[in-house]
Amino acid sequence: MSGRRDRDQGSIMVLVLVLMVLGSLVIVPTIVYTTTVLRAGSVQVDKSRSVQLSRGGTWVALTDSAGLYDDCGVTPILSSIEDVTITCQVLADERLRKPEDVPYHVAGVQADTALPPAFVSGNEYPSPNNTAVPGDYDAWLDPNPDVDWTIDSTEDKVWLPQLPVQATSSAGNRDTQLSFDPTCRIFFPGTFDTPITIDGPTYFTSGVYYFTEPITLENGADVVVGNGLEAGCTDDFEAIALANSVPDPLNMSGLGGTMVLGGNARIIVDDSGSGDIRFAINQRYVATGETSVAASSSVSIVSVNGTHEPLQPLETLGDDLDVDGVIKVPASTVGTDGDPLAAQSDYEPSIHTSKPEAPDAPTNVQIEDWQLQYVYPNDSVADGMLTVTWDVPDENGSIITEYVATESFSGNTCSATIPLLPETILQPSCTIFGIPHMSSTQRTSVTVEAKNDYGWSDPSDPSAEVRVDLRGNAPHKQEEEIGLPTEPQNVAVGAAYSDGLEIVWDPPVDTGGSAITHYHVTAVDTVTSAVLYCDGWWDETSCILQTSDGLTDGASYDVTVEAVVEWGGSEYPGAPAQIDFDLTDNALPVPPNIEPDPVVFTLGTSPQPIEVPIYPGPRVPEPILDFSTVGSDTVDISIAGYIAVPQGHIHLDTVDPTSKSLSLVGGVVAAQFRVDTGVLPASIDVEFDNPIAQKRIKIRSEYDGDYEAVSETVVQVNRSGSIGINSWVVR
Repeated sequence: MSGRRDRDQGSIMVLVLVLMVLGSLVIVPTIVYTTTVLRAGSVQVDKSRSVQLSRGGTWVALTDSAGLYDDCGVTPILSSIEDVTITCQVLADERLRKPEDVPYHVAGVQADTALPPAFVSGNEYPSPNNTAVPGDYDAWLDPNPDVDWTIDSTEDKVWLPQLPVQATSSAGNRDTQLSFDPTCRIFFPGTFDTPITIDGPTYFTSGVYYFTEPITLENGADVVVGNGLEAGCTDDFEAIALANSVPDPLNMSGLGGTMVLGGNARIIVDDSGSGDIRFAINQRYVATGETSVAASSSVSIVSVNGTHEPLQPLETLGDDLDVDGVIKVPASTVGTDGDPLAAQSDYEPSIHTSKPEAPDAPTNVQIEDWQLQYVYPNDSVADGMLTVTWDVPDENGSIITEYVATESFSGNTCSATIPLLPETILQPSCTIFGIPHMSSTQRTSVTVEAKNDYGWSDPSDPSAEVRVDLRGNAPHKQEEEIGLPTEPQNVAVGAAYSDGLEIVWDPPVDTGGSAITHYHVTAVDTVTSAVLYCDGWWDETSCILQTSDGLTDGASYDVTVEAVVEWGGSEYPGAPAQIDFDLTDNALPVPPNIEPDPVVFTLGTSPQPIEVPIYPGPRVPEPILDFSTVGSDTVDISIAGYIAVPQGHIHLDTVDPTSKSLSLVGGVVAAQFRVDTGVLPASIDVEFDNPIAQKRIKIRSEYDGDYEAVSETVVQVNRSGSIGINSWVVR
């Protein structure tokens, strides 16, 4: 028995050994495997973390697309992730236009107007139409598009862009505020037909705006138009989500904004108050599918061109603006194929035009006096007469050739006296005759109209009313005293020329109630009785006795000066003023304290100056863009896109230039550039810089930890701030 137990114990030992061997073959490898797997998983986690950190560096760079566009390759990109370094390289860039499509950036289209400002350099547009002055910039446009203008942006031609299809949705909730910040004013695209004044933070969402009344930016205005590089008080996306009210339809399109100016619309910067002003229009981008607004691409400001008031009977509203020798601007068209005309598409041509027009209506009409009208020679009273005066109105680019004053009671009229010389300004006064007696309840007033080569003005506002009472004015004065001027004052000899002697005077103290039409000077030789004459017009106080008319050395003269009025087509001189003088080549000096009688004069050595007639220049209406400032606060104007206002003018000037900045870098075409005699802003830029519109950028984000990981991304970043990823590799 004991032997069997001993044998059994030996068997157990063998079994244990077998189990141990089997355990070593199975369990140990399992433990080793498990340990190895766990260790490998930790490595993968570390590697995955490295990859994600390197990716995170790329996202850090991409979140600031505007900064990426401006700073890549210029300043380092700061990483907010520990152990991650970000580098940036510009691989290539593309400009807004191909070099062969860059238009001439500055063109003045008004004939005989001032040149573009002297500070403009580069590719100003020389007019091919003006061969008399080669290289000048009075580029008035020929309506033939093969000559010098085009609806496309083309090298060597003036670019006149077409208008986008108008969004006729009117204002209302298109002028609103941010719900959480009511100081941020928001505009949505549409048609605005009332004046707009802005004096605080304002954002125009991307799209096309049409205005028919002025937009005024006052102190405190901080205006950004459209999404882009310039940041405003909000942006497109926030405006849609958080505006107090959102219009339907939105009318938003593209990126950036285009402002269309028609009717009385103009843009005015008024810094006469207190506070800074900023006005920025971001570059306008339009997708290829947005056909209705395709014409607005790259355009910031454009006027509606064409006749706003027909000049000739055959003209219609919106036709080509064509005044021979003055200005030629093709009428605006809508869309992409030159049809239809703007005036047929609810657009109104701008009234801010250099086209000569009929004069403005005279103002400040006054009845100076009324008198009895005598019938000569028996001195009987027939009717009344009254003299009327007025202020000269704006001639609108053409000399006023006629005035007509109309008296309301009788309908009688008078016209200003025809000038002695054709270039002389008409006298703003005349006398109406034949006015009948008025009862105690009857009154009369006078209106005045003006005429130039382009038509008659509207009638003036009527004068104050008066009563002409022909039966209550006895006793009557005699003919020589009725309404005649007193003598001119301070008559003397003025300048002495080699070919004449100037006689000068001051107006009479009393005109007699009638308008002085001219002055008559008579010189009589005291020995031979030879007579010389010269005349001064109503607004002149001198004339010259000519040697060619017989003014003789060595002679003595009696000179009289008379103010002349005109009644019923006849002239009536007033009281004469008189001087005497001797004329000799060898005048002796006058002893002290002795008054010579008569005075002795010697002819000079130089001829009298030649008077050049002064004609009105091109009509200068209110500027369509008025960038002239008077205050000392900062004014910063930055317009990135094209400005096309070829029948309006741009006004530039500033009193304090140190804090003013004007940047018009998208190109400009205007009828005139008017720079006043003041000083220009310290920072001014008027050009077409064909900006880089897109950059291809390589971003490298590298994590340097237990395991290195590199993220390399190639992206396209637009100047507007939008971004697109071309490729992204992580290793």
